[in-house]
Amino acid sequence: MEKEVDKKFVWVIKDLNVFYPKQSHSDPFLIAGSRWRLLALPKGTNYEFFYQYMGVADSCQSLTSSWRRHVKLRLTIVNGISHKRSIVTDSDLYFDENLPACSYPTVPPPFNLLARDAGFLICREITIVIEVVSLEVIGTSNNDGAKSIDLLKQTQQIIDVNGFQVLPSQVESVKRIFEIYPNIASEVPSMKPCLKTLYMNVLLGIIQTLCQLPGELSDTDLDEASIAVLFVSQGGFKVDWLENKLKEVKEKKKKVDNGKARLQQIEEDLQKLNQKRLDLKDILDEEKANDLTANVPLSFNDVLKMF
Repeated sequence: MEKEVDKKFVWVIKDLNVFYPKQSHSDPFLIAGSRWRLLALPKGTNYEFFYQYMGVADSCQSLTSSWRRHVKLRLTIVNGISHKRSIVTDSDLYFDENLPACSYPTVPPPFNLLARDAGFLICREITIVIEVVSLEVIGTSNNDGAKSIDLLKQTQQIIDVNGFQVLPSQVESVKRIFEIYPNIASEVPSMKPCLKTLYMNVLLGIIQTLCQLPGELSDTDLDEASIAVLFVSQGGFKVDWLENKLKEVKEKKKKVDNGKARLQQIEEDLQKLNQKRLDLKDILDEEKANDLTANVPLSFNDVLKMF
């Protein structure tokens, strides 16, 4: 029997629609050779979260026929305003070789999960951290449990970059930020890792927004980006450069919007001119027809004909 503690998996739910929540799920993660994922199921204008068991991983088929697992998972719905407001719950999950694919409820979400001022929804993203608090393994693979430990370590799926725990897909972007702005987090106060992860996810989300075509960004997108920049700045990050880039994108969007308005006006004027041209052509054709009718000489008999 073995125990592993403090393994983490971070799931960031992106591009949330606060009016019409849609079903979503995390990438699969491994716990002692078994595949799991987290489900977010809409309930009205809110979400319910479930752990979904997906069976034994293909790479762990050498488990003995009498294996059992007892894992305690801690789920944290991170609050960006105050870590004390984060929703934390522990769940005890028991599973063995006979357990079919099924789902377990996690924690009732706060009623204001998607409210803009509640602190859970930051820049249309919600960050959820899953921690393996403890694990009991009864029955292992033929290599005395080494594979179970390795697979459990994969649940972490996060990499430390300058003190920030980020996803593998974010590593290069975060490294690049620190290369160009090495002091960006020099004044960030000490905080829990999951809150630092939230700030970094918000920062990356702002950059992702600014990398879109200015004409495709809505005023709401830019307003939320402004709020997000303020949020990151209040967290101690030096983001003056990001504020300047946001102003630049806003100016570009203003020019694009003004250009669209001018183009629309020109197109409308052109349509009017085209219609006027067609109307004048009709008049011209009618005048030509009348001219042809009038420009006919009288015959000898026409001249002699009495009225």
